[in-house]
Amino acid sequence: MSITADQSLQRSIQSLEESIKILKDISDTLKTNNVKTRYLSNIMLQCNRNHYLATEFDMERATKDLNEEIDPIMNSLQDHLSKQLDRLKREINQLQEKYSKNQELLDLENADAKSSQNVGLNKRMNTPDVMMGPLSDEQFNELKMLTAQIQSKKLELNNL
Repeated sequence: MSITADQSLQRSIQSLEESIKILKDISDTLKTNNVKTRYLSNIMLQCNRNHYLATEFDMERATKDLNEEIDPIMNSLQDHLSKQLDRLKREINQLQEKYSKNQELLDLENADAKSSQNVGLNKRMNTPDVMMGPLSDEQFNELKMLTAQIQSKKLELNNL
């Protein structure tokens, strides 16, 4: 079963939209977890206010534990979350770029289909369906240029 370029682009768009939704959910979850992490840090730091309930030795040991064990763990968790968030932001940007490229390709194909209908070329072209992989910027620009040339040649042909 062959898939047309239009169907392939539609599927890509749907997949990208679902990916964006998932990434937004992950971003919201990370924000919530970050708030919980800060809340935990504040709770840990508030123990200094209750020093009258513990001996000075216990307070010094707790402060030392906080500085030597808990703070590094919290900092490493914060760094890890920051890196993950940055990675997710890059993925969102890449997906948005891919979405815009696919949208432009879809628009070009729709414009080509409309011009074919207006000209009376309702029959299929003699080319097989093509599955397209990721395009580089050069390939994408070349495709746009070639599509524009095809449309101009069709108009010239119809004017004859």
